[in-house]
Amino acid sequence: MFSGIWRKAKKKNMKKERKFGLKEFPRPLEVRIGGTDWIPELPDEKKVESEIQYILEANTSPLNKALDMTLYLMRAQLFYDGNKRIAMLIGNKIMIENGQGIISVIQKDIKEFYKLLVSYYETNQNSELKQFLYDNCIDGMNFSV
Repeated sequence: MFSGIWRKAKKKNMKKERKFGLKEFPRPLEVRIGGTDWIPELPDEKKVESEIQYILEANTSPLNKALDMTLYLMRAQLFYDGNKRIAMLIGNKIMIENGQGIISVIQKDIKEFYKLLVSYYETNQNSELKQFLYDNCIDGMNFSV
């Protein structure tokens, strides 16, 4: 289920990175993130795969799995670029497969989202950001007549 989209995301991002002379996954060099002095650790592929498997096998709802996966991938910074986009894409795949709608941060909430995201990056405490996403950023379809 998840491994297919993960391979595609890695492949697409690696093509982009090769264009700039960056050929390895996970990224072997330090990256910086705007808005914070926090520097993500270099990702270890086995640790990443283990964490992804842990999230997917957790005894929790698909919504919680999607939010946990999204937040983990955002903070892990596995690629040089596009980490939030890839994280949202993969989280939304889990959401859609389970009829949970999608995760979508609307324009009016962007400032608060980034404030909470930076706090999450710096502290590795995701509860406030996760609650914010749950309360403000889950969008679905209403099929009632």
